[in-house]
Amino acid sequence: MRGLRTLSIRWLYGAGLGVAGGAWLVAQTLKGAGRGRRLAQRLALHPPVFARAPLWIHAASLGEVGVAALLVARLRSRHPRLPLLLTTFTETGLARAEALEGVTAHHLPLDWAWVMRRFLNLVTPRALWVVETELWPNLLILAQQRGIPTAVVNARLSARAVRRYRRLAPLFSPVAAGLAAVAARSEEDAARWRALGVRPAVLQVTGNVKFDLDPGDDVAARRLAWRALWGEGRAVWVAGSVRPEEERPLLIALRRVRERVPESLLIWAPRHPQRFEAVWRELVAQGVSVARRSRGEAVTAATEVLLLDTLGELTGCYAAADLAFVGGSLSPRYGGHSPVEPAALGLAVLMGPHRAHFNDEAAALEAAGGLVTVADGETLGAQVVAWLQDPERRRQAAERAHAVVRANRGAAERTVDWFERRCPGVLTAGLNATTG
Repeated sequence: MRGLRTLSIRWLYGAGLGVAGGAWLVAQTLKGAGRGRRLAQRLALHPPVFARAPLWIHAASLGEVGVAALLVARLRSRHPRLPLLLTTFTETGLARAEALEGVTAHHLPLDWAWVMRRFLNLVTPRALWVVETELWPNLLILAQQRGIPTAVVNARLSARAVRRYRRLAPLFSPVAAGLAAVAARSEEDAARWRALGVRPAVLQVTGNVKFDLDPGDDVAARRLAWRALWGEGRAVWVAGSVRPEEERPLLIALRRVRERVPESLLIWAPRHPQRFEAVWRELVAQGVSVARRSRGEAVTAATEVLLLDTLGELTGCYAAADLAFVGGSLSPRYGGHSPVEPAALGLAVLMGPHRAHFNDEAAALEAAGGLVTVADGETLGAQVVAWLQDPERRRQAAERAHAVVRANRGAAERTVDWFERRCPGVLTAGLNATTG
């Protein structure tokens, strides 16, 4: 009976993925020009060009690519000749990956067995690292069958995800049992990975790589450049990674803040480019004075919102702002986005109550007094006003948030150390020979 259930679940996964993947491919094809190469990558028909035997790092989307970037920096300092392949599933993630030096960026092929076999044949990776939690069964099982060491790095796992994976145990139990290394963010995450079937010997708590974020030496220059757009003394707050369900509460907060701090400016950054146009139209319909960053529209004293309808500029805005609201947290649908980046840039942080994906980071920041939880648009507006009208209180919260980030750094180094202890020689094999 158990064997029948195993076969049934595997068949349903294959059939479901076949239907969903086929529908997705049709939809992408209908979107037209410029997608041919991307579609070829999804089917492993457009092989990446680099030295063979790379370390393959997979990062689901933009946030995970940010984690991968921190790991890449550590890997390149330790093993500068190590070839690196970074795959991701989203366009925003790919754009960020393509901007990284010393990395070959590629869309993750669809998890169809024949596609993954072809891609593994083309790439011949020395190891596969999955960032955080995205487990594709065919990819991982096929890699493990070939003797390729597989690892999960910055590994996180919610209780909900454990329940989901357990319901599909015939798919995921072999994957979990076959992992060569798991570098978990916290003891809680480690316990959940053990519950999923990961062997204790391969599991180590290495900390959260996101705390290793280095704002860079050009933070002051970026701050000055952005501040020149709207004036040095102006009160500015950022709403980053805003989801559709948060747009109405954010409008409410905007009105409350403008009532009390009329010279203030909100930088509104939707999470996905698909929302840029819709958000702009809604702001205009609501009578909000808005400037679009993509069009280079001037920010004047009358401008209420700068719509950040571009990619790759949110960090610069954080660097120049007075405080930040981190989106994906007012709706239970998303689990929040990372508060570490604004904290690392020295900002006091606001989040909604729904941050299951970033509980550890948010809890540490909140316990230190660097983050405040808001429930809705009204409480968001009230807290923004409180901080904008009390610079000293805001400064203290920002300093506490930054102190938490500083105290938790070093996870990227510990992650590489753990993998090399578990899989000695894998990252250095053949690097003395000529590559390319």
